[in-house]
Amino acid sequence: MAAKLLRYALFTALAVLGYKWGLATAPALSATQDLSSETTEIPSRNDFAALPCPSEADFLRMAAEVNLVVPEGPSIDQACDQSPRALLSKSLLLMTSLKIKVPQDWPEPLRSDMLNSFEFLKKNVSKLSLDLTQKDSIAYNKVSAREIYLGGRFFTTEPLGAVAILVHEARHSVKTAPGHEYCLSGDIPRTAGACDAEFSLEDSRNGAYGYGTLFAIAVALYGEDVSKADREYLLIDALVQLGARFNKIPDALARKVDVLAVLGPDQRIYLVHPFLHYARPLNLAFGSADEHPVRIEFAPLHNGLLIYTSKGQVWQWSSLKGLQRLYEKLLTPTMSVADVARLRVPFQEQTSYVVREQSGSLKFIEYSPDLNERVLTPYPVNFPRTNGPTPDIQSMALAMYDDSVFLDKAGALYLAPHFGNENAFTRVPQLQSPQGWTSLNGGIIYESLNLIDRSGQNHWAGMNIVYDSSGGDDSGILRQYEQKVSLMQTQVPMKKFMEGLRVRTALDEQGRLSVWKDASDAKVLNLGFPIKDFVMMQNAETREPVGRTTQEPDKFKKQCGVKRSLRDPWLGRGIGVDHDNQIVMAGARDGECVRMTEQELRSKTPYFD
Repeated sequence: MAAKLLRYALFTALAVLGYKWGLATAPALSATQDLSSETTEIPSRNDFAALPCPSEADFLRMAAEVNLVVPEGPSIDQACDQSPRALLSKSLLLMTSLKIKVPQDWPEPLRSDMLNSFEFLKKNVSKLSLDLTQKDSIAYNKVSAREIYLGGRFFTTEPLGAVAILVHEARHSVKTAPGHEYCLSGDIPRTAGACDAEFSLEDSRNGAYGYGTLFAIAVALYGEDVSKADREYLLIDALVQLGARFNKIPDALARKVDVLAVLGPDQRIYLVHPFLHYARPLNLAFGSADEHPVRIEFAPLHNGLLIYTSKGQVWQWSSLKGLQRLYEKLLTPTMSVADVARLRVPFQEQTSYVVREQSGSLKFIEYSPDLNERVLTPYPVNFPRTNGPTPDIQSMALAMYDDSVFLDKAGALYLAPHFGNENAFTRVPQLQSPQGWTSLNGGIIYESLNLIDRSGQNHWAGMNIVYDSSGGDDSGILRQYEQKVSLMQTQVPMKKFMEGLRVRTALDEQGRLSVWKDASDAKVLNLGFPIKDFVMMQNAETREPVGRTTQEPDKFKKQCGVKRSLRDPWLGRGIGVDHDNQIVMAGARDGECVRMTEQELRSKTPYFD
C-alpha cells in the first residue's frame, strides 16, 4: 500500500506539473486539485513582501506554543517589514493557516503530521531560536535536546519553502526517524549528512528530507485555497528534492540518466537525443537580441546549465526552472563575469557560488545577517605574493572531498584550504604537469578531478585521506594526492572532459564529441555540425511503462500505431510500445516513426541500459 500511494502521489504530481522534459502522466486526479481547471484567481502566499503579519499578541502566542526565542526588535504592530522577527511571524502565521485534506489512506503518523504542520512542529521542538552566526546554514536541529536553530539562509527562502524547512527540522526530533547520510549524487554529492538514505512512506525509513518533500506534495495536491503558482512551486521543489536529496528512490518512480547539451557553431544550445543522435535546439531569450552563449557548464542546484554569454553575464537553465539570471540582484549587468563555480569556501560551513570577474577579483555569495539578504563578499583567502605576481586564475571547480581547485593561465593547479592560513593557497607537487594544464572539471559526481594537459591528454587526479593517530589529534590527518593518465583518448587533442553518472564524454579540438561506457567502447556522436562546448546534466526518467503523451498524443498514436505511450525524457517527444511490443519513437522530423528493439537500441547508444 505504501509503495502504491507513493507512486500515485508522485505521478499525480508529475502529471499536474507537466514539466518541460516531460515525464509519464498519472491516472485520473480524483481527489486531487486539477491546476488546469482552476478558474478562481487565488493570490499567491509565496512572497514574504505580500504576506500579512499577525498582531504582536498573536505572534507572541504562536511563539510561546513552539518555544520560540523571540528575536529583539520593534513589535510587529509597529514594523511589519523584512526583518527576521517579522519574517518569522509571517512564517508561523502561514503555517497555522495552511489547510490540507490529506487522503484517509495515507499511512499514520504521516497523515496526521501533514494535516497540521504547526501542531507537528509544536510537539517536536523544545526550543526554536535564531543562530545568524551560521550565515551559510538554513537550519539545524540539536536532536538530543530537540532544539531547532534557524541560520541565515532560512531568511532567503520563499515562505512555503520556509514552512517545509520547519517540517523537515521537526522530523529530526522524532525518535523513529532515520538521520541523514552521505550523499552519493545530487547537487552536493560526496557530502556527509546531506541526504536521506531513501525516499519512503514507511515511518522507520522516512527521514527529514522525506517529510519535507511529502509536505510540499501534500500542500500542492490537497491544499485548500492554494494558488496555481504556489502548487507549481511546491511540485517543482518536491522534484528538485527527489533528484538531489535521496540516495535511493523506488525503481517504479524514477531513475537518473545522463543528458547531453551542446553549444553549436550557430551560437545556439541543443539537447542531444541519445537514441537518435538528434539535437533539438533550446529556444532561449536572453537580455538583448545580440546576447548569445559563448560557453556552457554544469549548474549543480537544479542539475542544469550555467550559460556564459557574450555580454559577460551568467544565466542558468534547467528543465524545472527554465531560463533565469544567476543571482540577478548580485551579478548585475554592470559586472563582467568570467567564471562561477560552487566551491567549498574557506572559513565557511557550506559550499557557495564563487564568482571570478574579468578583472580577476574573486568574490563569493554569502548571507548577511545585518542586511538580511545575500551579498557578494571578497574571497577570504589570498594567493601568496612571495614568488612573483598573483596567479591569473583561468578556472575553478569543486572536486575530491570538497577541495576547491583553481587553475591559473600558466597551467598550475592550486588547492584552497578550508580552514587555516588566510594567505595560503596550496600548490601540491603531485597534481602539477610539466606541460601545464589547460582544463579541469570536477564533473557531476565530484568523485575525482579530471585534467587535460597542453598535449590534449586527459588525466585523472584523486586523493586519499590517511589517519596517523600517533600525534593524538587532528594533526595526524594527512591528505595524499595522486594523478594517473586516463585511458580515455580522442583522435585529436581534447579540449574538455566530463564524467557523468554512467558515461564519460570528451570534446576534441575539431569539435567532435566522444562518449565512453568504458575505455574500450568509444563512440563519436555525429550531429552534423562541429561542437563548440558541451555539458553533461542529469534528468529523472520515469520507469512507469503506461502513460499518455502530452506531445500531440492522438497524432503520434495514429501515425505510429502505438498502443501505450509516455513522453521521451530527453526531448519531450512521444515514445511508446506498439502492438508487437516494439519500442516506437517520434523521429527528428514531424510524422516520423522510429521502431527499434531493445537490442538495437543498446547497440546504438552508450546511454541505454
